[in-house]
Amino acid sequence: MSAVVPDRLRVLAVIASSEIGGAERAFLAVLKGLDRRQFDVWVACHGVGPLLADYRQYATDVWSLDLLNVFNLRTVIALAQLMRQVRCQVALSSLWTADALAGLAAVIAGVPLRVATVQGEYFQVDGVRGLRRIRKTVLSYTFRGIYRAFDHVIAVSQSLADDLATRQGLRVDRARITVIHNGIELSDFQ
Repeated sequence: MSAVVPDRLRVLAVIASSEIGGAERAFLAVLKGLDRRQFDVWVACHGVGPLLADYRQYATDVWSLDLLNVFNLRTVIALAQLMRQVRCQVALSSLWTADALAGLAAVIAGVPLRVATVQGEYFQVDGVRGLRRIRKTVLSYTFRGIYRAFDHVIAVSQSLADDLATRQGLRVDRARITVIHNGIELSDFQ
C-alpha cells in the first residue's frame, strides 16, 4: 500500500462486480481518469473477476467483499470500517447493490460526501402482473429510495435521470442528479 498524501481527497470507490461488463468498464475509466495528484483512491468490489487486477493498478488498495447481497449487514460494517480506516472523504459507488451497501456504510462512517453512479432503470413494473408486480414495486421503491440518501447521483443517460426524477413513488430530486454518459477509452481501439 502506498503512502497517503494529506492534501489529496480520499475516495473509497465501491462496485458490485469485478467481471467484464459495461458498468465495470465505466468504473475502471473513472479510476484511470482520477488525477493521482488530487485523489487517493481505494476500491471495494465484489468477487475476484478479471478486472480485479485492473482495479489494483489504479487504486491504493483493493478489497473483495460480498456486494451482491443487499441485506448483508456484515458487508455494511466492513465497508464502514474501511471508510474509517482510510479516513474516506468521498464514497463513490456503482451498481445498485453496492449503492445500497456503500450508502448505508458511508452514513454510519460519517463520510461527508456520498455519490452514486446509476447504470440502469431497474425494477420497472410495466407489463408485470400479480406477485411479480408487487415484488418489483417494492424493489422499485427501495431502489430509488437508496438514491435519496446520496448527496449526488450520476445518471449515465438522460432517460435514466428522467426515470429517477419522475417514476411513480419515491423520486430523486433533479437538483442532485447529473447526467454523465459513459465514455470509451479511444486507445483501446488503436
